[in-house]
Amino acid sequence: MPDGPIAIEIDSLRENLEARSRWDLGLRVREISRGYRAVTSRHQSIQRMGHEYVSASKRSFDLMRKKGIGEMLSAEELELQEEASELGDALIMEVESLFNSASQVLNRVAALHESFFGPAKIPWKSFKSFTHASEYGAKRGLGELPAGFDDARSWLFDNVIHIRNRHLEHVHEGHGKPQRSGILGYNNVTENVFYGVQDKMDSPAPVTHQVNPQDILPRLDLFLRLWIGYVLINNTHMSERQAHVPITSPESEQK
Repeated sequence: MPDGPIAIEIDSLRENLEARSRWDLGLRVREISRGYRAVTSRHQSIQRMGHEYVSASKRSFDLMRKKGIGEMLSAEELELQEEASELGDALIMEVESLFNSASQVLNRVAALHESFFGPAKIPWKSFKSFTHASEYGAKRGLGELPAGFDDARSWLFDNVIHIRNRHLEHVHEGHGKPQRSGILGYNNVTENVFYGVQDKMDSPAPVTHQVNPQDILPRLDLFLRLWIGYVLINNTHMSERQAHVPITSPESEQK
């Protein structure tokens, strides 16, 4: 599949920096570009695997519903159940890889943001630092954040970073409260797959938060589009160390 508009915008930003011999920043944008393509690849795999998983799960469920209590399953029926289980295992690994890849991109964007505009009082080592983007921008003399930026950041933090940190990366470090990793499910009407997380190890435990993994790439695209636009608009306010290397948009280079 050809690169989408966001991948092209990321590469344009990298080329801009490399053309001005800012190889250090260009290299970091290249890392973001690679990470973004990994997210895109995961997104496409989940789309394909999700359809297969839902189809197999429905066949397996219909089979069990028709069987009588205590009735043995045939070899063919057992194979169908095993197929649904294996598809679910493969899909959940792909979904959790998507959370990891998207989190890596977001954390790298945060670190690069500080490198563009100058050091903050507390170093920007993770995406959570964008919570203070407005205050940081005011201190650095930058313009206001674009409309929708905070909403895009908040969604990604709640539905990607938080889930990755609490339920995947630190699954057994819940401040003394053991955490469960996620479970898969799907909507019977739309057949959309969701990833649900449970806050307690008790069984059965309610799903306290669920995310459609197919929503992550569009939300990431929105955030990156807003962030790149903000960087380009504020390029004249970069830190003194980088002020002699302005970042320009492709349109301005053509004027």
